Amino acid sequence: MEKQAWIDYLKSLEKNAITATASRQLKPPTQIHTKVGGIPDRPPDFEWPYFENLRKWPTSSRHPLSFIAQIRLDELIPYNIELLLPNHGMLYIFFDIEAYEDGESWVKNVFYYDGDLALLKPHPLPEGKSDEGRFPEFTLNYQTLRDHPSCQEYCKYYDRKQKYEEWDEIYEIDAEEAGYAARSICDDRVFKLLGYGDIIQNEVLSSAVYQYQSLCSESQEESQPLDWINLFQTGFLISSDCQEYWGDGGSLYFYIRKQDLKNKNFHHDCVMHECG
Repeated sequence: MEKQAWIDYLKSLEKNAITATASRQLKPPTQIHTKVGGIPDRPPDFEWPYFENLRKWPTSSRHPLSFIAQIRLDELIPYNIELLLPNHGMLYIFFDIEAYEDGESWVKNVFYYDGDLALLKPHPLPEGKSDEGRFPEFTLNYQTLRDHPSCQEYCKYYDRKQKYEEWDEIYEIDAEEAGYAARSICDDRVFKLLGYGDIIQNEVLSSAVYQYQSLCSESQEESQPLDWINLFQTGFLISSDCQEYWGDGGSLYFYIRKQDLKNKNFHHDCVMHECG
């Protein structure tokens, strides 16, 4: 009975996630679609984001961010079961691949366009963009996932009876018995929208709060870890001409406050990097 009560509790924490595997089976260049890498399809007035070095890091200068992905949101309608994402428009995701190891990735990374997709055109990468952090184009193939918290996140925020310890293998065994898929190991890490982040080292919710409070003005309202949700998590890009593991078997995690996502406000997203 005690185990069934725990299973019921874990199921109460369940979230719908959208997972995606990357493929080099490309679509026609005239078709506006979701892509990872390559060249983004941008609206006429879009300005490429730059690292501006607002924190005055002594080793850095202004440079363009790397294009990570564009997500065509109407393609996600069949998978957006909890209706958390907008059902039209395009999300653009960037990251400072060149300097992130120095903790300099705290800039605006996610942009939302809700206009006419017919106006989007491929646009050359900006001058000064080095080959580092440029990826060949991949498409994404989606499926839904009934998701549960990682062990680290569960232990810190949900384990009311202190049943588990961090990195407790028994947790994932119990979760599998409850009907949840085993979390991806490094060899098959996939892209993910929504749900819970597939944590590699430490839970990232508290890191999102720290970034938010560090970068926003004092007038911004306070934020709590459970106010945040996984917007986009990177997976591996592996093909004959690309092997991108985001560090040593790692992921990038783009998190957003639930209220901001509801209001289609992508101005305060936070991004974290973890690797093995």
